[in-house]
Amino acid sequence: MHEFTVGFWWAAGLFWAAAAVCGPLIRGGAGLHHEAGRPEPLDEIVGVLI
Repeated sequence: MHEFTVGFWWAAGLFWAAAAVCGPLIRGGAGLHHEAGRPEPLDEIVGVLI
């Protein structure tokens, strides 16, 4: 039983560490709709690269 408890806490710790690393990388506020006349964010990025 002790091994399962230790394994659970290691997995929980790895989960929270991954959440702490990935959480700030997720861009907030990205809506599904955009205002008319404004380019999509991807269009702005591609326009710079071309």
